[in-house]
Amino acid sequence: MNRLWRVALRATSPERPFPTVDRGLALAGVLGAAGATTAAADGDDLRVSADPADSGDAVSDQAREPTPDPARRLVIEGNKAWAAAAEVRKRWVRQLLWRRAAPREVSRFVAAQLLTMPDALRRGLPHGNTRVRFTELTGQPLDAVLRDCETYPLVRVPLLMLTPIAVAYESEMAGDGDRRNTWRTDRWAPCSRKDAGSWLRFLASLGYELSAIEQAVADGVPYVGDTPAQPFAETPDTPTEPAGSTDLAGLGPDQPGDGAGITTPGEPHIEPDPGQGPAEAVA
Repeated sequence: MNRLWRVALRATSPERPFPTVDRGLALAGVLGAAGATTAAADGDDLRVSADPADSGDAVSDQAREPTPDPARRLVIEGNKAWAAAAEVRKRWVRQLLWRRAAPREVSRFVAAQLLTMPDALRRGLPHGNTRVRFTELTGQPLDAVLRDCETYPLVRVPLLMLTPIAVAYESEMAGDGDRRNTWRTDRWAPCSRKDAGSWLRFLASLGYELSAIEQAVADGVPYVGDTPAQPFAETPDTPTEPAGSTDLAGLGPDQPGDGAGITTPGEPHIEPDPGQGPAEAVA
């Protein structure tokens, strides 16, 4: 043990200082091998602890981990929800374009889109037929679609006219870069939130079930999460009657619960004689 002390004192002598290691920690490293926690040197008590918190170098876990920002957490959740909704919506639109007959709402929607020409169509229509999204939604390249167009029945032709519009919206509403900001109210996106809401409302009119984040965009309200907090229900001031209680005021004298056997504080309890009437028993 004395040998360990000599090694420790020599290691921390002024001739061999430790520039970055505290003297107490250096001694703790030496004495820790021998299992010692306290020692005495030159008559002075020198207490060594193996706990780094005693040296002032410990940092609490709460200080190391910053408090999560609710706004940042909502953005991360929204980006994931928007990307997941885009995949589900893409599969549903593909099934829509493969139908044998177009719903009657398709022709009116296509006409309104071509007349108003939203920014999403201005950006997406010129190169829509060359994008990967076109093949994903139609299931075949443009050449094959053009060949089949001549033999399609007339009831299916509106779906062909809807195809480039669907490709434009689905390409501009979701993806990488600024396209994933479509659901947000504080960021710019190639497809505005208003135009995306028009597309989503059209799909909903055909039977597509909107997710929580898509519903928020379609309604023009901010997205607050898939499970928003429920409002606190205040307790009514008027006390309610306990369950199972019986109202004795409406019972007649011949009905069960007519008050027989019920006493008030300070009154003796009198059991009626089976052979006597109520009046005789009280007398």
